[in-house]
Amino acid sequence: MKVRVKLTEPIWRTVGSRDLEVEMPAEEATVGAVLDDIARRFSGFGDEIYSGSSAGDYYYGLFLNDKMVGLAQRDDVVAKDGDEIFVLLPITGGCW
Repeated sequence: MKVRVKLTEPIWRTVGSRDLEVEMPAEEATVGAVLDDIARRFSGFGDEIYSGSSAGDYYYGLFLNDKMVGLAQRDDVVAKDGDEIFVLLPITGGCW
């Protein structure tokens, strides 16, 4: 099965592309397994996406199609053939 992965700034630079297609056996295709596959193929991706505090607060947000997936739950959420995983770094800011 194939899953499309879309990456935003700055994490796409660790793989050299904003769009990837990951192919893997359907029985192994959790969101976490897809991300782990990318991390095995591209040095720096795993360090970047899994960076965060020891409390499990991660910097990147994940979506599977149109539903938010917490990085801490990535191994519990199953991806299907044709699904799209979107990885983004949320931006906050503004005036007080």
